Amino acid sequence: MIRPPWSRRSRICPDVIYCDSAYGAAEGADAVVIATEWEQFRALDLDRLRCLMVRPVIVDLRNIYRADETKRANFRYLTVGRPAAERYAETAMPRCRKTPNAKTIAALAEAL
Repeated sequence: MIRPPWSRRSRICPDVIYCDSAYGAAEGADAVVIATEWEQFRALDLDRLRCLMVRPVIVDLRNIYRADETKRANFRYLTVGRPAAERYAETAMPRCRKTPNAKTIAALAEAL
């Protein structure tokens, strides 16, 4: 039997949930904590990320984003090791308007 590479870690930390992507991990989250400088985390679509989250909050421990960039995407952005003006950006945090899925569209069509 071939075990997935994370199966051993799952036994060590059974409460940790492993995801296939950053977007999968962010779905339904109150905050995203970035603790790596890996390239795939530097190129996240911040608008897509915001739409997946319950609250758009990024805690950037590696300083891979700029405060003005996250502010434009309507995130509350916290970071470390930067001057105060650069490390904190807070916005009104508007809710993202989600695109209706096929089930929602079918229910609306049936109601008409």
